[in-house]
Amino acid sequence: MNEDTQILLKKILEMQLECTQLLTNILFKKNATSSDGEQQQQSKKFEQLEESKIQLDGPKKRGRKSLKPTNYVDTVLQSEEDIKLQQLFQMTPKGLLSPEQCYKQLNMIVQKFRQLNSLTNKTLQLDIEYIKAYHSKNKFRYLRAITKLFVQSIKNLKQIQSKDNSSEMFQCPSCEFIGISSVFFPHILKKHCQNYHIFCCFLCSKDYQSHTLLLGHLKKYHSNYRKHQNLETNQQLQQIDDLSISL
Repeated sequence: MNEDTQILLKKILEMQLECTQLLTNILFKKNATSSDGEQQQQSKKFEQLEESKIQLDGPKKRGRKSLKPTNYVDTVLQSEEDIKLQQLFQMTPKGLLSPEQCYKQLNMIVQKFRQLNSLTNKTLQLDIEYIKAYHSKNKFRYLRAITKLFVQSIKNLKQIQSKDNSSEMFQCPSCEFIGISSVFFPHILKKHCQNYHIFCCFLCSKDYQSHTLLLGHLKKYHSNYRKHQNLETNQQLQQIDDLSISL
């Protein structure tokens, strides 16, 4: 029996003894009520037991969780692109802007957003679950939040109170469009910033009106991404071979 196994067994025995002691105190205690000090001691022991269980079972649980596709986290900074993306999300308008200034800056932000998130130039072995998780709804929420910040900083932006449901409406400064915030800010991106929608595919740059439609597109057209990627690579290699033979 090696030293690691002995330490592990010792921990298990200590846990069992503490559990037995706690159960004995609970089931056979003499006083009907216990003091605050005893309760605190018991709670501390329970916490220690829980921590010991996490230490013993943690690696196994983490191993199981890592198999689940929903645990891809795109908010953790893992590369230089992620740091640049976070810096992009931290951008704020400097003072009041004219509509032209607003649209120019938003156009730059959207282009940068697409470049930083693009998967076409990355040499990763991607599967559909990673691709779907990479298109996290949070990213597009941040993009919409930036859009709101910039649009709300337009000089003399008109806000109208709707008579029907008392909701706040916005008058577009560049056309006759009027709408609530959920459609007004996408309108600005779509109509006045080079026809951008909020939700874009990072593989083929197609735009969609909702995150649900985007996920449907990914499932339909990019579920065999690695297969298509390998096929394109083989075709390029074949063209190089053909060229070398002809020379």
